[in-house]
Amino acid sequence: MQDSPNASNDKGTSARKLAFTKAYNDYNVFFAKYFKRKTGNQQDAEDLSQEFWASVYTTFETHQFSHIRLLQHKAAQVFLASLRKKNVRSFVQLMRELPDLPDPRPNREDGTDANEKRIFANFWEMFPGVDLTETQKTVLWLKERHGYTFDELSVRYKKPVSTIADWIRKAKEECAASANREDL
Repeated sequence: MQDSPNASNDKGTSARKLAFTKAYNDYNVFFAKYFKRKTGNQQDAEDLSQEFWASVYTTFETHQFSHIRLLQHKAAQVFLASLRKKNVRSFVQLMRELPDLPDPRPNREDGTDANEKRIFANFWEMFPGVDLTETQKTVLWLKERHGYTFDELSVRYKKPVSTIADWIRKAKEECAASANREDL
């Protein structure tokens, strides 16, 4: 009389359990110490050990349970995976609601009122002899006084961001040269 397919499956399962139990009994202390040494924390070591043995049971073939090199490799994988989980954006905290932040650019007017025009004119009087167009002066003014970004200025003046950055760099260099000039 032949064995049924379930009977051979039961034998395979029981052989698998025996092989796993033998590997667990032979190597459990070794891997518990490995994880303790790597983590420095008993609780984390126990968690990793449990995760390791569960992974070994579900992913290894029966004949692989007794291969120490495979087990060591799997232990290293489990440990590294736990490090990656801890290191991924650990600085981010969960908040139910975002805090209200003040606008970093509170004054976004274009300098149309008389007071703003006066401040603008007084600023540029401090830098005589700068070789800048009115547009370049205004771009620097909007960037530094009103907090416009390069992208916003690029859209506003229909110029590439690199051109806006060049204008601002040139304006700062001209202002620095004017401030350092000794013939004033």
